[in-house]
Amino acid sequence: MNSNTLGETILDIEANSIFDPGAGEDVSIFMIPPTGDSFGRTADVNFTNGYFDIEISKNDPLSVITGSTTIIDGRTQTAYSGDTNTGVVGSGGDAVGISNTILPTYERPEIQVHREDGDVFINEGDNVIIRNLAIFSDKSSAIVAEDGSLEVTQNLIGVNALGNNSGDIDVGVENKDGQINVNGNYLATILESAVLIDGGSSSLIQNNHFENNGSSPCDDAILLEDGSGVVIQQNLIEASASTAIDVEDKVTGVLITENSLTTSGQDGGNCQGNPQQMAIKIESDGSSISNNVIYQNGGAGIAIVDGTSNLISQNSIYANGTVTPSLGIDLDMDGVTLNDTSDSDSGPNNLENFPVINSAFISGTDLVVTGWASPGTTVEVFYTDINEGTATLGDNQLGLTQDYGEGQTYIGTAIEGSGDDQDGTTSSYADIDGNADNTNKYKFVFPLPSGTVVGDLITTTGTRSNSTSEFSPEIIIRAHTVITNRNITYRIKSN
Repeated sequence: MNSNTLGETILDIEANSIFDPGAGEDVSIFMIPPTGDSFGRTADVNFTNGYFDIEISKNDPLSVITGSTTIIDGRTQTAYSGDTNTGVVGSGGDAVGISNTILPTYERPEIQVHREDGDVFINEGDNVIIRNLAIFSDKSSAIVAEDGSLEVTQNLIGVNALGNNSGDIDVGVENKDGQINVNGNYLATILESAVLIDGGSSSLIQNNHFENNGSSPCDDAILLEDGSGVVIQQNLIEASASTAIDVEDKVTGVLITENSLTTSGQDGGNCQGNPQQMAIKIESDGSSISNNVIYQNGGAGIAIVDGTSNLISQNSIYANGTVTPSLGIDLDMDGVTLNDTSDSDSGPNNLENFPVINSAFISGTDLVVTGWASPGTTVEVFYTDINEGTATLGDNQLGLTQDYGEGQTYIGTAIEGSGDDQDGTTSSYADIDGNADNTNKYKFVFPLPSGTVVGDLITTTGTRSNSTSEFSPEIIIRAHTVITNRNITYRIKSN
């Protein structure tokens, strides 16, 4: 079948339960006869296994899309012939992120489009939509946004219409200089990056399932090389050969929220001796990583290798380092960054000192946490992954004496020196690993989380100027000890 099937055809189509074109939309219509065609036409020779195969010749590519409000919509075929390719792929319906957002269903389409060699779709038009297709290629990209604005939605990318690996596609969706919304797609088995952002003023990546991407050595599911306005939210990203999300030095201010990121870096890759096995790598300024679930990745959960003012807040980070012993959060990718006096060192996220916990105890219906933190630090408190049963004591010692356990379950936030801080004094501390400072003390009281018992383990992170620290050494929650001597009662905090 040639590319004429994808030509611009203006038809007056009545709305139905599957397809409802809007006024003024320029829609590419698929009305290819299947077996049992309603008009009695002979089934197209490229109809097999319930879908139509459209192959774009290497030497006869599709025209660059330049028109406005152009829609290439595989649902037009489904509306005409019915759902001949029943079934779904991926993890549609699963919950992702801290808020347990439900992923959409990734249905198998009736149309697959592929090219022998080269990019399949190239867009320069505004308000363009590519919807409900299976798209793959041998080499190059499935979809490239050279300019304009483009929505890529409800497609299978990198696989055929049955959801099986097909071709040797290098990149799924690439933004060179456009505005893109990659929404509700299944992207899998792509050799390099499933989504590559190397330009553009807006890139929204949401509600997608990424699986088994980056099988060329050391490649990432989502690679950000250039551009601005990047938001990555509510995706499931699993089994990336290297890193799930790689933010390079030219890309600042990335928002990464409400995703589930797991099993990255399980097969390592050739990274010249520095395997990139983390879920998220940041080497620029001003990104925000919040409300994500980051677990069972080959290396660190989050690695800040350069840049400052990268906020890490209220994530669930646990059981990482399945290939190489690693931290939940690693600044400078060198293991535990010990606290120093006056926090005078510099580096990624300013090598921010973590808050040290001196004691944690249950008092009635409260959890009381005391310790030290640099002035003005926003302190987040978590149950550790050891406490939650997804890791073993000692997993995050990394050659030290204490365990810098990952924060799996968020408990609460308080700010040193604020009205919530019941200790306004200053003193020095030093521990067996060499963490030391002379700084402000804190005492925070949180409502006792349901299920908290003596013996649970907690850890903290600290943030100043939007730069977040690594996790602190964990500590055991204890109970107040009450000693009664005649008419005098002494209340002692256990350390």
